[in-house]
Amino acid sequence: MDDREWQTFVTVVDEGNITRAAEKLFLSQPALSYRLRHIEKALGHSLLLRTAEGIALTAQGEIFYDYCKRMMQEQEALENAMNSASGKIQGTLKIASSINFADYELPALLRSFREQYPDVHIQVTTAFSHQVVKMFNTGDCMVAFARGGYDVSGKSELLLAEPYCLVYKELV
Repeated sequence: MDDREWQTFVTVVDEGNITRAAEKLFLSQPALSYRLRHIEKALGHSLLLRTAEGIALTAQGEIFYDYCKRMMQEQEALENAMNSASGKIQGTLKIASSINFADYELPALLRSFREQYPDVHIQVTTAFSHQVVKMFNTGDCMVAFARGGYDVSGKSELLLAEPYCLVYKELV
């Protein structure tokens, strides 16, 4: 098994649907199904149950999913350690952001960051704030931009105080 199989399996499980996972992986649905059968054959176990609603994990599938996530994190840690040894700031920065922040505030921040650190690869995932906080707390991202006062497993800073105004033509 290698990182391609790990990423493929994790994407299928995270998407919950083979067709959506195929689109995300830029594969045809038959090619993705072939890869999944190949993984199952190599492991000697059925990993997924295909249902009308999507996919579900077998007991072996849950074990393999956890393994894949762990291996992907270990590989990333290895790459970061190797890059750190060079003294050059490089690697991958995983960001999760609420949708509105990603649309209106994040582009300017990323532009400035890229000017300072051109060798850093940036991955941005957008979702609702509660999902962003969950991604941060589970270690799926390194930095999160979310609205609200959620409990986080790190430090948080207030970035914006949005002014809300009442707008009317006649006094209500």
